[in-house]
Amino acid sequence: MSLEKYKKKLEFYCQYQDRCHQEVNMKMRQLKVPYGYQGELKQYLIEENFLNEKRFVESFVIGKFNQSHWGNLRLISELKTRDISDYLVQYGLNLIDPKDYVEQFISVLEKAKSTYRETPPIKANKLISDYLKRRGWEPQLILEYLN
Repeated sequence: MSLEKYKKKLEFYCQYQDRCHQEVNMKMRQLKVPYGYQGELKQYLIEENFLNEKRFVESFVIGKFNQSHWGNLRLISELKTRDISDYLVQYGLNLIDPKDYVEQFISVLEKAKSTYRETPPIKANKLISDYLKRRGWEPQLILEYLN
């Protein structure tokens, strides 16, 4: 396949949704892009603004916070698995207003509590706590609001 065909495929891949460098690298491996083309293709994608990690972090953090109701710990973990720099991780977390963060947490907590209304309180608290931890909410926050 020619360099131009790879460019078109990667442009489409990056236009569909914001991507990080790691996802683009994986896509190039999947497409079996020759090693000699990879650097040139990534440079092209960055210069033409198809690949922008700051934009990726913004959409990822806001999307996962608002749609999936993830807490900071899960967001950090997921961004780290995508090799996002500490600076950009912190930038992404700062996009979430602290007031909205607490409101979202309370909303998720109330929904979880309603699920376990019929369960004995001690068992329900354990199940709710485990659920919230999997969603990436801080243990201190969970303890504070669960008690």
